Amino acid sequence: MIHRKFVFLAVTLSIAFCAQCAYAASAPQYLYQLQNAQFSKLRDSNCKYYVVDPDDSELTASQLTTLKGQGKVILAYISIGEAETYRDYWQSSWKEGNPAFLEKENPDWGGNYKVKFWMPEWQTILLNFLRTHILQKGYSGLYLDIIDAYYYFENQRPSAKQDMVNFISRIRAETLAVIPGGKIFPQNAVELYENVGYRQLMDGFGVEDTWMDGDKMQPSQQTKYVLNILKQAKQDGKVVLAVDYPKKQNNICTFYQKCNAEGLICGAFDRDLTGKLQTCNA
Repeated sequence: MIHRKFVFLAVTLSIAFCAQCAYAASAPQYLYQLQNAQFSKLRDSNCKYYVVDPDDSELTASQLTTLKGQGKVILAYISIGEAETYRDYWQSSWKEGNPAFLEKENPDWGGNYKVKFWMPEWQTILLNFLRTHILQKGYSGLYLDIIDAYYYFENQRPSAKQDMVNFISRIRAETLAVIPGGKIFPQNAVELYENVGYRQLMDGFGVEDTWMDGDKMQPSQQTKYVLNILKQAKQDGKVVLAVDYPKKQNNICTFYQKCNAEGLICGAFDRDLTGKLQTCNA
């Protein structure tokens, strides 16, 4: 779905999470936390997969070495389809239309601007940022959000879908150049998996809202379509991190039941990704 603006909130990531992360059927089996993901909590948890914001968590190269030494896969979250005013690459003089790649501000997430992601200037800025601020610190790889930005541009640019695949190809090449074996996990836009070339660019998926949008059930045909693609991805050896954001206890339990039945790595979290763990207590 969409990335999250930093809001420093209290986190309820307790030591109990260590036990829950041992692939329990009724609790998160990985950690997706973009706000205040502290090194000590990551170190003491026993999940394998973690998605954190590199600017918010401020993990050092030494800390990443420690975490990876524990067998953990630490993925750095970054939006590639929108520019974020709270990243170091942002210039105070930027505004809609200047630079040319900068589009309208996202009305749902202030400080986030659509970008013409195929433009060389944007790709150079983002690749430089990835190299110097993330990859050189030693993250396990990247968790790429706003892959579905191509929807926004398809009417005016018929090649937008392929442009996104090409951009991810450049990101993967840059990642592997800095981190041999570095992993790429795009989030959402699962239909891109039908592109054989795209499949070769990714090590896994992040998928939101497969069964529910908050506490509202998704249309059954939509869920079926997504699951068919995820099943193929699993057969191809891809890792699937599934996240829904239900609040009601019965829906949290339904999510874990359905997600575990598909053999995915499951996690129910609050949509702001503050570290609150949604567990089934039934």
